[in-house]
Amino acid sequence: MRRYLFTLLCALALTPGAWAQNAIDKAVEQHATLGSSRFTSAVERDPETRAVQKVVKVLETRYDAKFVKLFLDEMNSEKYEKSVRSNKNYPRQTLVLTASDERQTRIYMLDYDPTVRGRAGDIKVTIIIKFK
Repeated sequence: MRRYLFTLLCALALTPGAWAQNAIDKAVEQHATLGSSRFTSAVERDPETRAVQKVVKVLETRYDAKFVKLFLDEMNSEKYEKSVRSNKNYPRQTLVLTASDERQTRIYMLDYDPTVRGRAGDIKVTIIIKFK
């Protein structure tokens, strides 16, 4: 019984990172079906084994505070390597979250204009999954 309880607690402790990744993935999937969005997905395979090596998903849509909030919430967590890329001459900003485990590396990027908030604008979400 103790072993079962220990396993359950370990599983629950590791789950929040997956919840965040699932939240971003789910938001991308929901917006991919909207008429005003453009969604592209590409798969790179090993030519010999046909095993998937990398998956790249790109969603371009109108400004949505939901994506910005998801990314900013994750920027405050300790689950990712984080970086913010910006250019003084270009108002856009890119938030980058990187998560890695023994099977894969996931990179989440949000490119948006932080001055837009609540007005018309566009965002670009890129998800790169590289399998090891």
